[in-house]
Amino acid sequence: MKKRKVDNSIEKNILKALIISDVFCNDIIGIIKPEYFKIEYAQKIFIWIENYYNEYNKAPNSNIESIFEIEKDKLQDDISDIIELFLINISEDYESETFNSEYHIKKSKEYFQKRNLELFFEKGSKLMSAGRVQEAMELKLETLQDQDLLSDVFNPFDENVWKTHFARDEDNKLFCFDGALYDLFQDFQRGWLVAITATEKKGKTWMLEEFIFQALMAGVKVLWFSLEMNRVQLEKRFYAKLTGRPDKDINSILIPVFDCLNNQNATCKKRERENRNNKYMQKMSSDKHPNEFTLKGYKPCTACRGKNSDYKTAVWNLIQKDTKKMNTEIIGKKVAAFKQLFSDNLRIKIFPAFSASGDDIKRVINQIEETQGFEPGLIVTDYFDIQKREGISDQPRDAINKIWQDGKNIAAERNCVVITADQADAKARGKKSLDQTNFSDDKRKDSHLDCRIGLNQEPDEKERGIMRLNVLFHRHHDFNITNEVIVLQNLTLGQAILDSEHVYINPNSIKENKNEKISNTKRNFK
Repeated sequence: MKKRKVDNSIEKNILKALIISDVFCNDIIGIIKPEYFKIEYAQKIFIWIENYYNEYNKAPNSNIESIFEIEKDKLQDDISDIIELFLINISEDYESETFNSEYHIKKSKEYFQKRNLELFFEKGSKLMSAGRVQEAMELKLETLQDQDLLSDVFNPFDENVWKTHFARDEDNKLFCFDGALYDLFQDFQRGWLVAITATEKKGKTWMLEEFIFQALMAGVKVLWFSLEMNRVQLEKRFYAKLTGRPDKDINSILIPVFDCLNNQNATCKKRERENRNNKYMQKMSSDKHPNEFTLKGYKPCTACRGKNSDYKTAVWNLIQKDTKKMNTEIIGKKVAAFKQLFSDNLRIKIFPAFSASGDDIKRVINQIEETQGFEPGLIVTDYFDIQKREGISDQPRDAINKIWQDGKNIAAERNCVVITADQADAKARGKKSLDQTNFSDDKRKDSHLDCRIGLNQEPDEKERGIMRLNVLFHRHHDFNITNEVIVLQNLTLGQAILDSEHVYINPNSIKENKNEKISNTKRNFK
């Protein structure tokens, strides 16, 4: 007889989930049995976890090591050694904040449904061979009941469901920005498809990188599909963002910082104000873009920022001199520091434009999970619209719609955030700010989206390192497309978001517009 090799990776992942996730324990414990595990030591660990959860109503996390110390004397030496090694390997995942509970619950239920049927066929066959038909019928009924428990159907009136609602909600919050950008976006949650929309050359890919870094700093695993840039171009941008250095030496460069309009127009009389006199004001008013080059000694002031409504957002440009280019030594130090703080959670796959379909992208995601155990919480694809269009009708719009459908499917199936960039239409080029009419190719894109973000920038704003962001569409939160947030940036240094603040709206400059409903001039920008 040949001994069948057991693929125990799925069972190890289930044990890991049971150890670190309260939500996972709530859904799985009570509907599975120890014999569902093929691995002997997995059955023992499951019983320990089940007893702990039933007593304390939470996952054991690092307490599993104490449980093992108590129980190990009852185990054979070889089993004890295997369990000890297993616990050491997962110790860094205790109390993980980005564990994808819902995704693992789904996969585990599918696995246990399969195991339940396998056990039924094994036991049922033996019972039938022994002529014990009544017992086989009872086993069949029990198996069907277990299969029903393992289904994805749930009852919102069930106590276990409503008691864990808020824990599930927290589990689904993946990452967020700080300050004014948090006010604009709030939390990005698992299962969402998000698009960053702008006209050509507005820095959509730069902004995607900011989302990537924000997720990485939240401990989220990120998989980045690049269909627009080759490896050298992508690495150059990535290392510029990481180091804050350009790819060549620069004598001087303008860095945007926030200031207060009351400081610039000399209407502020507060003692906290940086400029104690108004000697700069005449030159300030005659210069289109005053900065350190033109106004020596002027100091931007943010004394009231975040404290009261007296602060009125303005921008000033400081001079950074003798900026040295990045080099291998600097990159090495920054990489080491970043990995130490935020782990090694980024993988990148490059496809030539129009060479990869949605199926190709799914194949890579599955392959990386199977070979590296890498489960992305954020998947970034720069430009869905330059994927390969196949298996669809001859209508270009149908092909585009299918690509966006696939993107939403990946977000839902893997319970992760998927973000892409999208080109605004030609009419957007002459607008100060994007609105909901500035979609390209196919309006059906929005039916798959959870959030669409607009990047707005006029030529003089680009020169000064200013970008304005607004939410064009949000499925899950209230939004107003006229609410904008300024982000300061310097793309030469790889920084698409240096800082952010709400746009100040001068009540005297706003005229009522009933059609666009922007007549409310009492918005308080904190």
